Amino acid sequence: MVDKMAMKEHPQKKISTAMLSKDFQGWLILDWRDRSMRVVKKRPKKLSPYEVIVKVDITVNIPKSQPEMIAKGVVDIPSTQVREILIDQI
Repeated sequence: MVDKMAMKEHPQKKISTAMLSKDFQGWLILDWRDRSMRVVKKRPKKLSPYEVIVKVDITVNIPKSQPEMIAKGVVDIPSTQVREILIDQI
């Protein structure tokens, strides 16, 4: 049975400042008649006369690594269970 469990950041580990970059490309389609918009990955073959198409290229930078997490806890095993384990191994 787990008595206590705590997740804490490791105090000696530093967060990496390196960034990971992800690129997203697609098309933003604006319908000026009803003021709606949608995003698609591939350029549509047909558009309504009310739609305006805009090419979108977005770069998102995210941290390369997260801080290291350490789990600490206590597990209590009753002495009867320990005896059963020892007897099974003999």
